[in-house]
Amino acid sequence: MGLLRTLGDTRFRSYATPSLLTWIYRGCLTGIVLVTGWWVLVAVWLMSWRNGWLWGVLLLVVAPVVGLVLLLCVRVALEFVAVKFPAEPRHDLAASGKHGVAPLVNGAVGAARSVIHSRRIQGGRPMDQPGAGVPGAGVPDPADTFRSETGRWEEPDEPPADSADEGPAAEGPADGPAMRPVWVAGAVVGVLLVLALAVALIVGSSGDTPRAAPQTTVTATVTASPSAPAPSATAPPSATPSVTPSVAPSGVPSGTAPAGPGPVTPSWTGTMTIVGPATDRDLDAAPPRAVSGDGGDLRADWLAPVLHAVGSARLAVLESGAPSGPSECAASAASSAASSTETLHAGDVVCVDTGRGHLARLVITRATQSSTAPTISAQVTVWPAPAAGPGQ
Repeated sequence: MGLLRTLGDTRFRSYATPSLLTWIYRGCLTGIVLVTGWWVLVAVWLMSWRNGWLWGVLLLVVAPVVGLVLLLCVRVALEFVAVKFPAEPRHDLAASGKHGVAPLVNGAVGAARSVIHSRRIQGGRPMDQPGAGVPGAGVPDPADTFRSETGRWEEPDEPPADSADEGPAAEGPADGPAMRPVWVAGAVVGVLLVLALAVALIVGSSGDTPRAAPQTTVTATVTASPSAPAPSATAPPSATPSVTPSVAPSGVPSGTAPAGPGPVTPSWTGTMTIVGPATDRDLDAAPPRAVSGDGGDLRADWLAPVLHAVGSARLAVLESGAPSGPSECAASAASSAASSTETLHAGDVVCVDTGRGHLARLVITRATQSSTAPTISAQVTVWPAPAAGPGQ
């Protein structure tokens, strides 16, 4: 509390009129409070995201501490300047020994008053007036001599130096104006926190609507036939059919496309774009739709181009050139059982098993990173989960 009281006092008590230093400190205090409040708003905004609450809490703790340290550094620097380039000493603090420069001020004031007192005596001060030590004898008052020798001058009607600093009544008037900037800064930060919470609640309640508008989905209907299967993004170059179908994924890519009793008909093909973690994607719907509650299968990250599985969904990233039909996707997702991918790049193939009867293959066409809303675009093919036999 004492540190806050010192930082909140915009006056430099060791000097009488440090107006320039006072205004510089007030400007720094206002700027640091505003910047700290802005970072608090950012922290609360991050906490409104599902995957950003940890960063928000960390920033909410670090921002005030950094602001306090900066303000303390500014205060120390300005106090150093005030000591190096002093102004007129103040009489009310000359008698107080609570400040670091008080001994210097006491010495300067005592020396000045000693000179004035000695000149008044040498200039023919009538010593036989009431109040002199010996009327008419011209002997200085012993009390005046004592004050002159010690370098301290105290008026008879002034209270003692110790009594001026004792008791809560003496400290009360000084603390009121000194703490006023602290209360103002606290009120500003409190208002900013209330506004931040209100904005976070509004964004959290209506965050799904802005995300649904920019999503552009192009649907392409594909009619499957035994003679002309739908093209695959990673289809092998040869069209020679193989007699023996493969149920498990082969470790060595074959130069022939496997063929079974018939290809699995895709339930949906097209492009899909996911922007940030505001909404999930339900791959069981045709076309995949954005959902904000239960039923989602995929979710993007808030910081990096990464996909996260939601609910019972499982996903896997295939190796470059590996078969990516429905059976291969099902086997890869089952063996990997991962809940998140690494950072994705254009050309990566992601297989998703929704756990509710559908498989999806995402061929990444675009993956960009940003601070709050990474964008991932992909060519998507969704199949019903096959019972046996590979498809395309």
